[in-house]
Amino acid sequence: MKTKFFFVLSICCISYSAVEMYDVVVDVAKYREFVPWCIRSDIVKPTYPGSFKAQLEIGFQLVKEQYTALVTYQKPTLVKVISSFHI
Repeated sequence: MKTKFFFVLSICCISYSAVEMYDVVVDVAKYREFVPWCIRSDIVKPTYPGSFKAQLEIGFQLVKEQYTALVTYQKPTLVKVISSFHI
């Protein structure tokens, strides 16, 4: 299986604190409520303190992608995600 890496660099101004941004980003279970085209966002299991596995599905009309993400976090400054796509 080939590994794909995606990097996004964006600079913008936002009016939210680091804690507010952290709270939104780490709450993967609620992604389907506000992320466009997010069909499913489930926390599968905690792997150890400060991390969990999540399964997500993104789709629009006939196109759907599923992936599993290992999310590592440390409030309020770190959210690191390593994902693997399901084929």
